[in-house]
Amino acid sequence: MEPSEYIARLIVKEIRNEITPDGKNVLQQWIETDPRNRLLYDELTDPVQLEHLVQTAYGSGLKIAQQLKEAGVPLLPATTGRRLIYRYWAVAACLALVIGLFSLYYNHVRQHPALTQNKDIPAPAFTQAIVQLADGKVIRTQAPGADTVWLSGGVHLIKEKDGSLVYKRTSKVQPAGTPQYNTLYNPRGSGVSSLVLSDGTRIWLNAGSSVTYPVAFAGPERRITINGEAYLEVFHDPSRPFYVSKGHHMVKVLGTKFNVNAYDNETSIKTALLEGSVQVTDGTRIVKLLPGQEARSVPGGFDVVKADLDQVLAWRSDFFRFDAYSFPELMQQLERWYDIDIEYQPSDIAGVRLSGEMNRSTSVQGLIKILEYSGLHCSLQPGKKLIVSKK
Repeated sequence: MEPSEYIARLIVKEIRNEITPDGKNVLQQWIETDPRNRLLYDELTDPVQLEHLVQTAYGSGLKIAQQLKEAGVPLLPATTGRRLIYRYWAVAACLALVIGLFSLYYNHVRQHPALTQNKDIPAPAFTQAIVQLADGKVIRTQAPGADTVWLSGGVHLIKEKDGSLVYKRTSKVQPAGTPQYNTLYNPRGSGVSSLVLSDGTRIWLNAGSSVTYPVAFAGPERRITINGEAYLEVFHDPSRPFYVSKGHHMVKVLGTKFNVNAYDNETSIKTALLEGSVQVTDGTRIVKLLPGQEARSVPGGFDVVKADLDQVLAWRSDFFRFDAYSFPELMQQLERWYDIDIEYQPSDIAGVRLSGEMNRSTSVQGLIKILEYSGLHCSLQPGKKLIVSKK
């Protein structure tokens, strides 16, 4: 049995209240392995989402279920602890549908269906970010409508209609006890995600990035951790310095606007300052930046250079600046934005330097035209793969 089918069967058993303790543990471990797994689980056990998927993708399945019902096949119990979409579904039909839906939605979360065909791939039209709360619950920012979730420490989380998130304090009393942390994940292939922390600090996350932060800041410091790229406008509070960390790399601010690029697959962590003042450290060396400067981590310390702020913030302005990056750096950005894999031989593209700009709303076929105009050959393959070579 395929692992995905096994997990699907466990989900069916849980819906029917027939899952064993061992099966429950396996399912829970799978859910906690990846926030996207929890997202998928929540979707598959949400009657509204199931109804929508069944009606649009598995209409024939309903006919089978009705035929089984008319043939006298044993029905599911009416009281299972969850409201099933159609309580008259037969066991066999329910199992087949959930397994099918699991496969369909697993591919939807992990791999966009359009990418399995040699066709165009659209640019992200909206954010697909998810928030993992301290209790493990997941909130999808792309879900329709606004919503409010009450959290600990006198804070409630508001999800706006556009998917942006706002944490608001409802009490001036400092929270006591162990801080509760949330994490915002903005996956590859997602539009820019925005977040307002409980202290008023605003954060924008690029695709393939995440930020972990306390629900409410307590004590004399404010600390968050990031992975990927983020632009921050830190709320000014001289009595409580703000720290942004990535491993041993840390930025200390009092109130300022700056950009941090700290992807795992990048060779350097870059911090560019727009307004205010920041200190950047790697645990051994400290540098202070002035507006318009950028610190780039190198072995043994930092290089401080004049920042090209238009280039640094191009992602916030919905543009790619080709001339600002080496070919490998640019390919990494494109992979994260479109959620594709780009293959090329380093020897083929040695010395290739692209120029100009491209709007981030451009589809992959539009990107291909630009690359081919620059003297490259591109082949879009099934399964999220773009092969680039010299003509």
